[in-house]
Order: sequence, then structure tokens, then C-alpha cells
Amino acid sequence: MGYGENPLAKAVLNSKDYGIPQNRERLWMFARLGGLPENFSMVPDKVESNLKMADFLDYNPDKKLYLSEAQIEHLKEKHHIESFAVESPLCFDVYNKKIKFDGFCITITQPEHNSLRVVEVPKEGKEVVRKMSVYEQFRLMGFRISRDLKTCEIDFDGQSYTQLSKRAGNGWDVNLVGRLLTHIFKQL
Repeated sequence: MGYGENPLAKAVLNSKDYGIPQNRERLWMFARLGGLPENFSMVPDKVESNLKMADFLDYNPDKKLYLSEAQIEHLKEKHHIESFAVESPLCFDVYNKKIKFDGFCITITQPEHNSLRVVEVPKEGKEVVRKMSVYEQFRLMGFRISRDLKTCEIDFDGQSYTQLSKRAGNGWDVNLVGRLLTHIFKQL
């Protein structure tokens, strides 16, 4: 059929290994009519990075993202969390009922999955938990948006929080895609 001896390569790659502090594993596949070169690899070199989720958070998040004290207490009860008091901003993994102390973010998902919260350092003795902003979600997908929101390479065009969060949750980490495509085409 013309596909050659070795037409398909595949690999599971994680965004956290390529400079974005998000645990986002995806299966990547590449096929080529006529086959792939011998010793073809789908795995680009990993990127050393000290960046944590906190480095991707807005300086002044919208107040509507913050949970009320009652909502925080409900989260604690429902998920058996003793305290949301942290020393630096971290990710709360709602699904697995734990704060991610490694500084990485869980996979960004669509808002209806309700699986992620940002836990901030307590203010005035009160625990602080909030939703992630759209800008933060897209930063964690590799887009260039300044933390003060003065520069943004995306025109959100008046779309709602839900619409934009769905796009981020279903999207690709653009840093990883760029590295992967560069790695692939250098071998062809």
C-alpha cells in the first residue's frame, strides 16, 4: 500500500517534562507515507525547568474567582482536607482530594469537571481558595500572556469563562507541540 516498513511512531509525552508545570500526559502519533527513517524518535529532549504553577498565576485575579468561607468549609468537609493554609500558591486536586505540594498543576480540564482549585497563602488569618483564571489556564497551555495582563497573544473576543476554559481544557500545550514538531522534522 506504499506505507513502508515503519510508517507510525508514537509516544506518551507530559507537559511537565517540557517547561510547563502542568501534569498533562498525551499520546502523540506521527505517520508518514513511505515510512519513517530508521531510528526515528518521537521523544524530544526534556527541558529542565524550575517553574512552578505559582509562576503562572495572575498578579491580581478577579474577585469573582474566589470561593466564600462557606464554600471553602464545604470543600474541606467533602474532601477531608484539614487545612488549606499553604506557604506558597499551590494546586488543589479536587478529584484526588489533595493539595499538590510539588508545585505542579494537575491537567487543566473543562469547567464542568470542576477538578482544580488554586490555594493561596492565607490572608488576614483566613484560608484562600479560588478558581483558576482564563489567563492562567492559557499560560499553563504555553501561551504568552503577561501576569499583569498588559500583553496577551490571544484575542479572547468577548467569550465567556466557560467557553474559554473548555478551549484550554481541550487544547494542546503549544510549547510541547512546537518542540515535538521541530524534533520530528529535523529527522525527516
